[in-house]
Amino acid sequence: MANKANHRKAEPKIRKKVIRQHHVSFLKHHWLPALILYILATALYLPSINYDYVLDDKIVLEDNAYVKKGFDGLNEIFSTESFQGYFGEQKNLVQGARYRPLSIATFALENGIVGENNKRISHLINALLYGILCLIIYRVLVLLFNDKVKEKWFFSIAFAASLIYVFHPVHIEAVANIKGRDEILCMLFSMVSLIFGIKYFDTKKYIHLVLMSVSFFLGILAKENAITFLAVIPLSLYFFRKTNYKRILTCLAPLVITTVIYLILRIQVIGYLFDDTKEITDIMNDPFYGMSGSEKLATIVYTLGEYFKLSFLPIQLTHDYYPYHVPIMNWTKPGTIISMLLYLAIIVVSIIGLRSKKIWAYGFIFYIATLSIASNLVFSIGTFMNERFLFIPSLGICILIAWFFTKFMSDKVPNQYKWWPLSLVILLSSLFLVKDYFRIPAWKNTMSLNRSAIKVSKESARANLFMGVALFEEYKLETDPNRKAALLNEAEPYLDKAIEIYPIYGHANQMKSGILAERYKSDRNLNKLLSEFKKIIARRPVAFVDQYLEFLNNRPTEVNTLVNFYNDVGFNVIKRNADQERDPQRKAKMYRYALKYLNYGLSLDPSNATLQQNINRINALLK
Repeated sequence: MANKANHRKAEPKIRKKVIRQHHVSFLKHHWLPALILYILATALYLPSINYDYVLDDKIVLEDNAYVKKGFDGLNEIFSTESFQGYFGEQKNLVQGARYRPLSIATFALENGIVGENNKRISHLINALLYGILCLIIYRVLVLLFNDKVKEKWFFSIAFAASLIYVFHPVHIEAVANIKGRDEILCMLFSMVSLIFGIKYFDTKKYIHLVLMSVSFFLGILAKENAITFLAVIPLSLYFFRKTNYKRILTCLAPLVITTVIYLILRIQVIGYLFDDTKEITDIMNDPFYGMSGSEKLATIVYTLGEYFKLSFLPIQLTHDYYPYHVPIMNWTKPGTIISMLLYLAIIVVSIIGLRSKKIWAYGFIFYIATLSIASNLVFSIGTFMNERFLFIPSLGICILIAWFFTKFMSDKVPNQYKWWPLSLVILLSSLFLVKDYFRIPAWKNTMSLNRSAIKVSKESARANLFMGVALFEEYKLETDPNRKAALLNEAEPYLDKAIEIYPIYGHANQMKSGILAERYKSDRNLNKLLSEFKKIIARRPVAFVDQYLEFLNNRPTEVNTLVNFYNDVGFNVIKRNADQERDPQRKAKMYRYALKYLNYGLSLDPSNATLQQNINRINALLK
């Protein structure tokens, strides 16, 4: 009995000693590598403070009505779908909609403190947060590997993996693009929750469970990908601590509860969980639309292979993986077969290494677990793939590479050559840094980003459209006539390519019609203009064409040409397309659209019998 009593008295002292070691030991023994990693990570992205807003910065920050309100917009940010501040209403453009208020809230706080649309501050904060994240990653890896690797810090897996992570080029999109703050905050808070999970396991202090849950909740509010840490945290404890299933389950329980709370909140805000039953027919929001189930799965498997390749060989980088930079795949194509065999092998070796708690198995499992939510296997994420989706999973690959260099290779070489593995880590990091040097400036502005993307994503309708739009915007600002003509000539082929890839691409057809109108201003060739407009209408009617035709009607110069055009397009193009439509509602809509064109003609020539006859025919079909 006395021994038991003494043990109970000694236990709190032991626990306090462990807690002190968690803090004091790291600060005392790892301050230098932590400082090096922080400085390198932050300095790498400091040049971005001079960069503009690009891509979705407009949606989440620049033109977001709630963000513009500053502090006053916080309530709306947390109580509405994440695109509502830009569109003014919940659009449900992608499956599951989006509820990621945390990063948007930070933008509102910035506006409230330093003023509206201060992009220098926004970019600076991203760089500083990335530095903090890399420091925290090192902290986590020290906690995980400290008992397994006794070498000096510069030979350790923790430092090698963190250094490789700092310079990995697939992170550029998340850091150099202000919108990518959701990725940074998601991983930052997820890793913090892992730290507190480890601390609870080591100390059994319940305050760490509370802090773990709070951090985990903040991570999910930044981006849903944090949910994958429901698997990562228990697996980390299993791999790097003496197996204690009761304590692991105790750690898992509050994470599950936190997830349920988040899902309830999400349903309350958005109105549903993942599917509102609305069919998404725009391939720019659901690239798998129109594919067979077999093609969809084959294409997903192919993209998983592309992710794995980018994790090791981030050579050709782009922000645009939209249709059809990633082609529609099937199960006979080598890319799909190789990817499938690769992942089957990864799963098999991971299961083998799981039982014996191999570090390389942990790296593979971390990669697969955190990539799963962005893989399109669970639900459609609105694009085939994106480099920013590797922001968290790439850490698993960095751990694998670091293990290979600092542990596997180190054990194979004599003591006098122990510096070789470290040299290889530095060499790889240097190669990544060279890629960073050339890739980061691509995010400087819209033009530089689009010029960079179109070199890689030549078969992306979206990349071609964006390049055409960027050139057209420059055309509108240019005053030199020769330069204006050159910009228009450069822009048009990109729009033609976008339409060739995706003929019914609304935005591409809209921009093409704008360029046609600009050309008409100079050449006044109405037949040429109407001939091109007819092609656009046959593919997909767009608002600009209607608006410009109304403009021409108010200033008619060649009435017969316009009347014949309206009759031809209304009856022979739109009506004929409507006849082939199977959906009754869409058929009726197209008939009414045909009437609109026929009435355009009738407004110019009220006595035209052919127009009136065709109008009567279509009205009869609508009855």
